[in-house]
Amino acid sequence: MGITIETISPGDGKTFAQAGQQVTMHYVGTLANGKIFDSSRDKAHPFTCIVGVGHVIKGWDKGIPRLSLGQKAILTCPPDHAYGPRGLGGMIPPNATLKFEIELLGIQPNPHRDQKHQKPQQSQAQHPVTAQARPKYQGEV
Repeated sequence: MGITIETISPGDGKTFAQAGQQVTMHYVGTLANGKIFDSSRDKAHPFTCIVGVGHVIKGWDKGIPRLSLGQKAILTCPPDHAYGPRGLGGMIPPNATLKFEIELLGIQPNPHRDQKHQKPQQSQAQHPVTAQARPKYQGEV
């Protein structure tokens, strides 16, 4: 069984996150019994992460790219797309199906990926800069 998505309110229908992009979102994670185990709405800022590259659970890597910008949906992740037989400490039991109410607020390029592809900046200094370090001894021998 794979992930399922139930739309609460539609997004723009045309802007979707690609693997390696950074997304900004609010989420509320619940267990099958409805108990909330985590929520970005309780924090000062929305949550950001890179999707599609293994930085988050498999259900988010596969499900978030299927949401369009502005969409609010329930993403249901079976255990093999969540934390599996290990669970997560005392917070998520083994083999738990998780539900996430997700609101996709933003999609941006991966800031770390962009840095890798930029050419190094050339120094504009007209004279070479050198530095020397001298040890300062304090204490007894």
